[in-house]
Amino acid sequence: MPMRAKETLPGFLLLLLLASPACSQSSEVTRDSVTCSLHEYQDLFRRSEVRDFQQRLEQERAELQREREALEAKLQEARSVNRQEEKQRAERLKVLPQNWQLLKHRAEGQSTLGYRPERSLASYNFTLEFRVMEDEWTAIRLIDAQTIVTDWSILRRPASNPEAEFTAVDLGMETFLALRDREVTSDFETWQDHTLITNVSGVYRITFQAQAQVRTNRHLHTLQLNLLYPITETRLRLLHEGSAHMRELSVEPHAHWQTDQGQNYTDIHLHLPSTQTLTVKWRVERGAEMPTDAEAPDGKAASGGAPDADEGQVQATVIHDTLHSVDESVLHSLHSFKYLLDSEQSLNKIEIHFPGKARISSVVAHGMTNWKTVPLGNASKAEGSAVQVSFKSSAISKEVVVLVTTELDFNVSQEQVKVPTAVCQHVLRQSGTFGIVKLANVEVHQKASTGAVRMGVEQVPTHLSSKAGRPIVLAYKFLAPIHEVLLSVIHHQELPTLEALADAVLYKTLVVDNQIMHSMLLTLQNTQRQYMEIRGVPQEAMIWTTRVNSVSAKPVRGRSGSLLVPLMVGNAAAAALQAKTSVEVAWLSSMTPLAANGTLRLNPPSVDVPIAALSMEVSFPEGYDVNFTGSLKQVESFAQKQPTVVNHETGDEVVHKDFDFASMPPPSKTQSKNMGVRSKVPRSGQRWRFEQLLVVDGSAHLELAYQIPKENSSWNTYFSKFWTAS
Repeated sequence: MPMRAKETLPGFLLLLLLASPACSQSSEVTRDSVTCSLHEYQDLFRRSEVRDFQQRLEQERAELQREREALEAKLQEARSVNRQEEKQRAERLKVLPQNWQLLKHRAEGQSTLGYRPERSLASYNFTLEFRVMEDEWTAIRLIDAQTIVTDWSILRRPASNPEAEFTAVDLGMETFLALRDREVTSDFETWQDHTLITNVSGVYRITFQAQAQVRTNRHLHTLQLNLLYPITETRLRLLHEGSAHMRELSVEPHAHWQTDQGQNYTDIHLHLPSTQTLTVKWRVERGAEMPTDAEAPDGKAASGGAPDADEGQVQATVIHDTLHSVDESVLHSLHSFKYLLDSEQSLNKIEIHFPGKARISSVVAHGMTNWKTVPLGNASKAEGSAVQVSFKSSAISKEVVVLVTTELDFNVSQEQVKVPTAVCQHVLRQSGTFGIVKLANVEVHQKASTGAVRMGVEQVPTHLSSKAGRPIVLAYKFLAPIHEVLLSVIHHQELPTLEALADAVLYKTLVVDNQIMHSMLLTLQNTQRQYMEIRGVPQEAMIWTTRVNSVSAKPVRGRSGSLLVPLMVGNAAAAALQAKTSVEVAWLSSMTPLAANGTLRLNPPSVDVPIAALSMEVSFPEGYDVNFTGSLKQVESFAQKQPTVVNHETGDEVVHKDFDFASMPPPSKTQSKNMGVRSKVPRSGQRWRFEQLLVVDGSAHLELAYQIPKENSSWNTYFSKFWTAS
């Protein structure tokens, strides 16, 4: 036991020494810490973890909110951009329904200036520039598929960068050329066009070469271009063959051009109105160069180098239609000469002879430069005039119409006139028709005819009958210019007719003490009268109202003291169209005061136009016995139609094209500044009505006899006085 104690003692001491620092440290920790149970410790640990998790969650939520706000801002901006693009697209579609726009269209051609017995070709280099707006499938027609087209080139650059260079486009699935049927055709045949189809936006430049046929008729060459898009400028180079050179040039539509001569070519620069159809015609004058054996039309070699002797000779037939109008002592004639040429060419100069005494008053023709008249030469040994008309060399056509008007005086007492004729010089044939129209009150018959035969008036050409304005009484046709027709013209004496007529007149008069008020309303038809005369209005009378067509008018006094009312007042155009006028006149006159009895003349004022129906209304004070005598018939009510006021004023308001008149507010009842004062006759006392038909030269008369009734000695009067006295 003691031995075991000795052995364990050093180890105990060692443990004690080792434990002493730990005990001291434990004592310090105990002083700065709080002891808790394991459950409490676990609860605190979980709370700490939850708090840390919440903080991390709030941070993540804030970051997500910021990202969401950024995304919403981007989305809102994208929506705004889309709305703006949609708005611009809608506005663009109003102007450009398609997804492309033509930017440039240029054409330059080249042909040969020489003799060709058949059709030749002209090569034209076209350059088209288009802008494709959006990346969607778009089809752009380029040229008619029936045209020979070569050397296609398609370039593209971004539309947003005008400074970028054009680069070649590889044809494939996104951009390619195809033939497509034309949507609108002029006939039942299906037409196709070379079409560019793409779904890539940008600016496209398309170039190609087209071959156009040049038709040749003798020495006239015609080049016609039918394009899908209009052009306003082009250039055509004509290469010379030998010594051939251009003599005439014509362009349709009418254009301004200038030519530049080179060593072996002629450049024609054309400035055109916007057009899709261009026709260029030129005539070649040959020099030493002549067609070879293979080029000659008949297979024979050409001889020499001189031009043809008959090259300038025009082979033409003429259709001569004339309209003769017979007036009082003058025969007016409208001649239409239609020159039908054997080929399209310019008609340099024509000459027409008019035998007789007819005067040339005017000459009209397309492409005419000037005209003049000269007396017929001594070689013709005939009286008359010759008309010489010169044309522009550019007026190349196969048909030329010349209009000539003439006048021929004739003696009315002879009662006959010879129809003038005209002879076209240097033509193959001249035939035609002519019609007779009478302008004056004459009777026209055929007296003699040689070389011309009668025909139905319905066979007169439309271009003449439409200009007649009156029925055609006689019509003839002839096969040669030398013919003679003698007309019998019988004049008849003209009788005057009415220039104005009053359809209805309403005259009202009101008698009050020592004054009489008058009111007169007329509805009349007027064709030429400027004033209407009213007789019976005293010079001392006070004029209250004068209105014509509801417009205030200023009357004047005539030399005889009568009242003159102007009739050309208001909208003259509407008045002339409807030939109806209304006149309103009101005045006040004085008279001797009414006595116990007497007579009073109430004759209606007379006018210088016939009156179809006159209505009269008389108002007289109460307390008088009245008796009427005269030409007017007393009636209970008016049987004839009463006049109404006419108003031709239409206003000056302007509305847009699609204005809805159904929604227009009712017209204003305010009077116009030129309507004047409108007076009405007051209603007072006793009224009587009268009528009379067909009043001419003041034939209406009315006289009024009045008296105050005498006292009646009847029993009723006696008893009334008796009871009154009692």
